[in-house]
Amino acid sequence: MLDAFDFRNEEAVEARTGGILQLANYATGLSAGAWLLTSWATANFERMPDLNATVWGLNKQKGYLSWSLLKALPKHLLQAARKKKAGFDISFVDDDPEDGKGVLFSSIKETPSYKAREFPLPILTSLSRRASGEQITLQSPIYEMTPEDFSVWHPGLNASIPMEYLGSRMSFGEGRAVSCVKGFDNAGFLMGVSSNVFSFQDGSNTTPNLGEKIANALVKGTFYEALIPNPFYGQKSGLPSGSGGFVDSNTETLLLADGAMAQENLPLFPLLQPSRKVDVILALDAVKIQPAP
Repeated sequence: MLDAFDFRNEEAVEARTGGILQLANYATGLSAGAWLLTSWATANFERMPDLNATVWGLNKQKGYLSWSLLKALPKHLLQAARKKKAGFDISFVDDDPEDGKGVLFSSIKETPSYKAREFPLPILTSLSRRASGEQITLQSPIYEMTPEDFSVWHPGLNASIPMEYLGSRMSFGEGRAVSCVKGFDNAGFLMGVSSNVFSFQDGSNTTPNLGEKIANALVKGTFYEALIPNPFYGQKSGLPSGSGGFVDSNTETLLLADGAMAQENLPLFPLLQPSRKVDVILALDAVKIQPAP
């Protein structure tokens, strides 16, 4: 669908839709849409057919349990272990960065097409779970990830930090030193954050299976959430006293889940912020809804 709005597509130009993509200011994605946007942006916004031919290979059959994926598993585990050794919490989502471990989401800013402002700003979204086991609701904060910053838009707090410093632990008014972290914003990891369907298991009321019981007995931790040091920890809420404030203000580590888990398949929320002054939204809904039984 995006290729149908690309001026590099001759058929789109003939249909008079080519060029809309280049005119757009923002492109938002969540879940699988985050994979699309991140892959596209880190590849200097190449045309979709070219990416499919050289990178994606969508016409090739490769299951989740294919040998090529299984034999790479030790490398994924080693990469996650290195992150743990560096002092960061890890979860199932840390399986994602290995194949692109040298690619940072903030490095999109260094691509020629981004510098020339030829394509829309990519925006990924994710939801936070207040605590392990608690439900995600329509009131759950929506976090936003762009090559420029990591942000939250919420009635209690509108704030952001530069994306290249994601992973740094902040302290607001506590008088303790904070060291800055760089390199945490792995592009594959942030794709996994926005598409973290593992989180569904954390919010379910199902009885743990045998494998989960063994894992819980051997290793303590939160495995189903994407774990990010909260850059807004201790940030005071702008809401009146007694209103509940910003729900993640006292959470040292954010528990982030698939951006669609609050029943929002289209990530429109970032585009509704008055400061962005968006006039028109083109929404592409590729969700396949099964007929009712």
